[in-house]
Amino acid sequence: MDRGPQQHTNSPSRAALLDAAGEAMRAQRAAEAAAFFAAADYADAHLDVLRGGSPSNAVVGDPIGPLGMWVDDEESLAAAPGGDRWLAYGGPGAPLVSEFAVLELVTAMGLSQDAGRALVGDAIEVRHRLPLIAGRVAAGGVQVWRARRIARATRTLTFEGAGFVDRNLARVAHSISGAGIDRLVAEASARFDPETTEADRADADAGRFFSIDFRAREALGVHGQVGGTVPVSGEL
Repeated sequence: MDRGPQQHTNSPSRAALLDAAGEAMRAQRAAEAAAFFAAADYADAHLDVLRGGSPSNAVVGDPIGPLGMWVDDEESLAAAPGGDRWLAYGGPGAPLVSEFAVLELVTAMGLSQDAGRALVGDAIEVRHRLPLIAGRVAAGGVQVWRARRIARATRTLTFEGAGFVDRNLARVAHSISGAGIDRLVAEASARFDPETTEADRADADAGRFFSIDFRAREALGVHGQVGGTVPVSGEL
């Protein structure tokens, strides 16, 4: 006779199962943090170098690149024709990193090139421009995905702007919403890079429009792109 599921006396208790689930989650988060900082460590070991092999001080936003060349494109600095390049994976003030080294890291971690570059970029951003948040991630107080969300938002800020975000978010980085991050980043941009903020606002305004098509036979054709609210009055 089938009496249904049997309760075994040696089965783990409910409390033990919950403890095991919590421990597994903590171990997963610790492993994610270890992989995140391992990527940062490997990138830091392959920063921009001069011809003699000694580390240089070239960082994102520095127009003087490897070999003393003046570089107009801040995102790509070539050491020699056909050779390795030092790329800007983080924001202004972050060090330039060997492209070849990143490709090696991507292969070792079993990631796609896009995912690997994104990981290195976020790791460099957090370590070099968001050190307070980096410390909380290392201590287990902030999950990696939250730190990476902040890093993606601060990438275009000035070095001072990123520091402002770091100081204001470090204590709440474990719980702040994406909207809260974006509001603080917008404030940092307005404070520390007002010219760029105003230019971006002007570009956005230039793309807004509103039109009425009187040629439509069955219904009045109205279309456009408007941000916010706009009072409209008139007669049709």
